[in-house]
Amino acid sequence: MGNGTGALLRNPDPARGCKKSGYYPQSKRAVVDFTALFFVPDAITISDARSAGSGSQGSAGSGSQECRRTAFQSKKNGRFICAKRYHASICITIPAVFSYGIHYLFASFFFKYQVSRVSRKNSIMIREWVSLKPHNSFRIDANAAFFTEISSTADLLRLMDTAIFLEQPRYILGGGSNTLFTQDFPGLIMKIRIPGITVLSENDREVILQTGAGVNWDDLVHHTIDRGWGGLENLSMIPGETGAAPIQNIGAYGVELDSVFVSLDALDLKTGEPTRFDREMCRFGYRDSIFKRDLKGKFLITAVTLRLSKQHRLHLEYGNLKEVLKADGITDPDIRHIGSAVRKIRSSKLPDPAVTGNAGSFFKNPVITQDQFLKLSETHPGIPSYPAGNQIKIPAAWLIDQCGLKGKRLGDAGVHERHALILVNHGKATGRDILDLADTIRAEVLDRFGITLEPEVNLV
Repeated sequence: MGNGTGALLRNPDPARGCKKSGYYPQSKRAVVDFTALFFVPDAITISDARSAGSGSQGSAGSGSQECRRTAFQSKKNGRFICAKRYHASICITIPAVFSYGIHYLFASFFFKYQVSRVSRKNSIMIREWVSLKPHNSFRIDANAAFFTEISSTADLLRLMDTAIFLEQPRYILGGGSNTLFTQDFPGLIMKIRIPGITVLSENDREVILQTGAGVNWDDLVHHTIDRGWGGLENLSMIPGETGAAPIQNIGAYGVELDSVFVSLDALDLKTGEPTRFDREMCRFGYRDSIFKRDLKGKFLITAVTLRLSKQHRLHLEYGNLKEVLKADGITDPDIRHIGSAVRKIRSSKLPDPAVTGNAGSFFKNPVITQDQFLKLSETHPGIPSYPAGNQIKIPAAWLIDQCGLKGKRLGDAGVHERHALILVNHGKATGRDILDLADTIRAEVLDRFGITLEPEVNLV
């Protein structure tokens, strides 16, 4: 997983700002008595860390009175051995084929060091007190008590057998483009890195594509457009990772994920059992799914399967797509033209998170009844609207703009000057600052229009 020096972990100390790493074997750490190397060069004496005293700062012989067992090193595979004394850490690899003289040297040098023996093959890297600023598009400088990265189902299963997973609160983090950290997170952040794009089946009409949950969404859109597979072009430039797409049922310019969705694979975070969810089981709604409600935090999505078309049905009815295509002289557009038009529109309106921290649309577009819409139309002629089944969808950006809030700032938290639906971090805003601004906006919209705006981002 991550690269770093293994170390015995203590509880995170926010006041000290400690940042430590450790390889965690599946259910416990092992404490190695290096003096055993002096007497038995091909053996390592191990005692259960829970018996020897977790995080003990005593000598290597401090666990000598505990129940021990001897583990002989494989002659094929070296062991990853991490030694620690006070605040210093050192990691070395000692294959069993090393000479007796080398064993003697290390045994003498580390005579009173406490060490942790961990096989990299059967461990998971968990870091302690990690800044989340690089992991959220708002660029909020919150911290996580524990942080790990998941690159495979096997990683997750190993993680599920650790005490930290079992005992700490958890949060699954994809690209961090739909999350607002309002405070330090006191538990375990699981960053999803699962890769892979695989064609499961293909014919003259369609292709069934499976992608890992950690694949960047816009990279996937590029991948499909380049190969002439239609269905995702209107969803170009949406930030985040593929695993989060069905949770949110992402959508833009008249298209939502559920229109191309086949199924997703997920692991039950309580039992570790794999489950496949089809479209009906996901209970998709507007920016909604069962994973935001009944199953919130209970499953981790590992892969998503989509059905894409080779016989394209273009969606040009939403926003100003037709106008942009016309201005570019495109009279017979294909999926590549639509993808380019969407990117042009989004780039002209939306701030780059790498420059100005933001999470895209902060609020959902409210959906109201037709009776409510008729009453609003009487007091606000020209109010924009879009059909949403037997209801009406109102652009939240228009409501906020009508309240005169575009460009408003509360300290470093602000409403973007070009798009009222986007809240931004101008530099040093905290998550609480952004949330206070959002509350102010909701109160003004409710007072003027009688409509309650709901956040689209996850508040943590």
